[in-house]
Amino acid sequence: MPMRLNSDIAEFQAKVAEFAQRVIAPEPFPRMLAPDAGIWKKIREENLAGLAVPEEYGGMGKDALHISAAAEALTHHGRDPGIALSWLIHTVLSRFFVLRFGTEGQRGAWLNRLAGGGVIICLAASEPDGGAHPKAINTAAERAGGDYVLTGAKNFLTNGPVAGLFIVIAVTGRTGEQKEFTAFLIPKDRPGLSLTEPLRLGVLESSPHCGLRLSGCAVPEENILGIKGGAYRRILIPFRDIEDTFLKGVVAGGMSLEMELLVRLLRKREAAPDGGLKERIGSLVCRLESLRILAREAAHLADRDPEDPGLEKLQLAFRDFAGGFQEVLSGIVRSETGREDAEMERLQRDLSAVIHLAKNVARIRLGKIGNDFVSFK
Repeated sequence: MPMRLNSDIAEFQAKVAEFAQRVIAPEPFPRMLAPDAGIWKKIREENLAGLAVPEEYGGMGKDALHISAAAEALTHHGRDPGIALSWLIHTVLSRFFVLRFGTEGQRGAWLNRLAGGGVIICLAASEPDGGAHPKAINTAAERAGGDYVLTGAKNFLTNGPVAGLFIVIAVTGRTGEQKEFTAFLIPKDRPGLSLTEPLRLGVLESSPHCGLRLSGCAVPEENILGIKGGAYRRILIPFRDIEDTFLKGVVAGGMSLEMELLVRLLRKREAAPDGGLKERIGSLVCRLESLRILAREAAHLADRDPEDPGLEKLQLAFRDFAGGFQEVLSGIVRSETGREDAEMERLQRDLSAVIHLAKNVARIRLGKIGNDFVSFK
């Protein structure tokens, strides 16, 4: 287990922290991303857009632990989980999906552009009436000669308003009652693809979101990413776990910042902390260090064996542990500081949103694990 970062990764994390403190933190809210300007332009110049893309495609060729370490540093020192989320989604889609499942032609056409950050990538899976649950996905791709014609709508697309490339999940057939899902790489300028107005979610405001409409959008068969009909098993399910894995770095970085803000608030008190308060703060310190270790182990497993059954349990334990951290922290802020702090409130909202992503899926997984354990016993 990588309890501590080795010297190479620790040095890299320090460089990312310096970048975030210098470039991201000073920017006023709202910090909206654009491919050729502002923060994203600086991310491109730092080569962070291609952090996990191999060097042969213009990236840095770093591993999963580097991704996790960078996510933690961007969040803590950039003081903005939204920016870190957008960077992270671009990073994992480039590395774990286009690189892993793309054909030689697809990798040649897109990876250099993704690594350079000139094109931002987005996953278009969730739909307006039910998210990314298989029963809710109704966007259809029908064969027409050598093309597939896509019709449907997507929603809650992270990076959607600034993306130049979309991984669109669509139904391409059925086996009995089961839908067959296929992933398509679709450039933003493809006729028949249009975006909705940006969504105002009230959280993670620096990470742009929108919806997408497909109306007779024709794409050639060569735009299929991976195996036709295999997108649910090979892309949708793995994406949930990979997203969860690296969001742990965002959460750990955000909680480090929360501790920094808590100290600032407590130092404005007239009275020194009593024994009970010191004990609760000590609990937070221990929880935070444990969450960092879990985040690093999850990244380590994702590189070594993403299908390791221990990874799912680690994901769920982290979620539960992080929720406990937030409860203790919120209790101290309410009862001990007596002060309102806009940055702390925004950070708590953002981290709560990240921790509770796919909450219903987590509950189902916990129930299955519990059922399997009881049945085994």
